[in-house]
Amino acid sequence: MHPIRVEARELPFARGFFDAVISIGTYHYFGTESRYLAYLLEFLKSQGSVGVVMPGPTHDPGPELPPYLAERWTPDLPC
Repeated sequence: MHPIRVEARELPFARGFFDAVISIGTYHYFGTESRYLAYLLEFLKSQGSVGVVMPGPTHDPGPELPPYLAERWTPDLPC
């Protein structure tokens, strides 16, 4: 494990450096660019794994959204 604090778009690692890449609660901040995943995969060894955990609702709100969500929950919501 190599915990570091760096700019996600300028990673200081060699190609194929990692067996696994894990992002917990952060990928939605930097990974939404269309080419970011391809960039990230350059640092992964062949047959490596990627794990992404993002925050989201803790339960299905059902067909009718509660008022506090209805005004914010639009089709383009990325989560």
